[in-house]
Amino acid sequence: MKHFAVAAGILRDTDGRVLITERVGGGPFHGMWEFPGGKIASDETAEQALARELTEELGIGLRDASHFMHLEHDLSLIHISEPTRQPAT
Repeated sequence: MKHFAVAAGILRDTDGRVLITERVGGGPFHGMWEFPGGKIASDETAEQALARELTEELGIGLRDASHFMHLEHDLSLIHISEPTRQPAT
């Protein structure tokens, strides 16, 4: 199984709203929602990767960042379907 180190940012505005982005470009995760971020290159720290990804994806700069959590997750591609709906009565 491939391993990817990634950095993601939780961005909040002064009203407390959180920014999430919708994945584009096709593939198995197209249309899903995520926090902005991406893969950490071998010569980057997590903060450097996050700054680069925010600039590439959203055209914004990183002013300040602090570590929130470390998470490891094994993700296998699965098929998810909506249950069959019963006709309304």
